[in-house]
Amino acid sequence: MNALKKTVSRLDLHTVQQALKWIVNLLLVLCVYWGSLGHGLYTWDNFIWFAGFAAIEMNFSEWRDEILSQDGGLLATPADRIGD
Repeated sequence: MNALKKTVSRLDLHTVQQALKWIVNLLLVLCVYWGSLGHGLYTWDNFIWFAGFAAIEMNFSEWRDEILSQDGGLLATPADRIGD
């Protein structure tokens, strides 16, 4: 049961990481768009959101590395399990 719980939490973590990557990329595109139109306030706002989501992404990466080191890498990520 404990292994199943770790697998489910790892799937959730992978899904959240993928969603955050899309959000960060969208915010970066919006930041460039607003900057090209000369709207400094919107550019700054998008940059702050971009930086916040980038920080969250780094925390998730650290959390994933910590989980992998605790279980000795026995549980693979969803991308690693495709070949099994």
